[in-house]
Amino acid sequence: MNAATEFADTPNASLAQQRVASALRTDLIIQILQPYAKSQLVLPLLIFFADMGAYLLVLFCSLFASNIWLQTLCAILTGFSIGILFIVGHDSCHGSFTQVKWLNHLLGRLCFLPSLHPFSLQHVWHNRTHHRYTNYTEKDFLFAPMSKEQYETMSSARQALYRLYRTWMGHGIYYFYEIWWKKMIRYPRSEIGNLPVQLWDRLLVGMGAISFLTLLTFLPSLATPWGFTGLVAWKCILFGFIIPYIVWNWMMGFLIYQHHTHPTVAWFKDYDQWDYMHAQMEGTVHVRYPTAFNLLLHNIMEHTAHHAHMQIPLYRLKAAQIELQQNCNHHMRVIDWSWKEYFRSVRDCKLYDYKTHHWLNFQGNRTSPCTLADYL
Repeated sequence: MNAATEFADTPNASLAQQRVASALRTDLIIQILQPYAKSQLVLPLLIFFADMGAYLLVLFCSLFASNIWLQTLCAILTGFSIGILFIVGHDSCHGSFTQVKWLNHLLGRLCFLPSLHPFSLQHVWHNRTHHRYTNYTEKDFLFAPMSKEQYETMSSARQALYRLYRTWMGHGIYYFYEIWWKKMIRYPRSEIGNLPVQLWDRLLVGMGAISFLTLLTFLPSLATPWGFTGLVAWKCILFGFIIPYIVWNWMMGFLIYQHHTHPTVAWFKDYDQWDYMHAQMEGTVHVRYPTAFNLLLHNIMEHTAHHAHMQIPLYRLKAAQIELQQNCNHHMRVIDWSWKEYFRSVRDCKLYDYKTHHWLNFQGNRTSPCTLADYL
């Protein structure tokens, strides 16, 4: 019997007994992962400069490439590079990327500039909300599924938008509107206050966006003396900003959809049913991508270990995930990525029955077994 199953809950256990078991299990899992929660200094700096250099290189190529097809390809790669930088910023926002707090804050803000994310608001919505209340839909908002009753009370336009969100094409639209616009830009101050650091971070992002768009607008005249002729302002904005930003939003929506959405994953409205460590372990999917792609993504899909211990830096996540699976395999959702598996999830995970804990389609038919089968 391993550390995770030794204190596993039983279906007949009282709520108090389950809470005690959960606390014990949390302590055990933290002990398992604690050796991996050690940040370095030189390695993360090398990662940062490599990623920032790659972003600037593909951005340059998207603006100055010799033909439109090469520009388009480089613009797509620029969007992907924005996502890679965001992953580094995400680690910095958790305070796990380097050993130095002020350096994490500096690198995080620099990495978030291309994706236009205020550092302090990412901390509020991601660290303090999503991680603290994972899969508790009254607080956690990342692709939280609606119940059939909720869906039916919405207007036709809102229903159509929600249906779009739950398709592969809609991931980027969801991230852009529901996360970036609602949480990072037009955020509800009544929920998170009005701290000066949040205002300064939004100002930094705003000034960064204005400066970058101004540079792209005047780039043709600036580049002509250096021999770069034939540039047009609208093409600079299209290939330097619009296409990369569309790609970045879709990439991030595509990835985070898979982190907590699967026919075997439970979501909760009842706080008494929800359990913090269960949500981190069984509500967080480890999607096993091909090694090369996982490396490019800085191991962000080794997501169970990240949720179980947020202070594990990205360059130790793979080893931590292996350790966690060796000790807690029964309590984990591990999936080998494939297009078939991905589209199965997109097809089956439309609505959620919070009473019986089944995934539903839009007609209200069950598309999954009870997601609490292994949870309690």
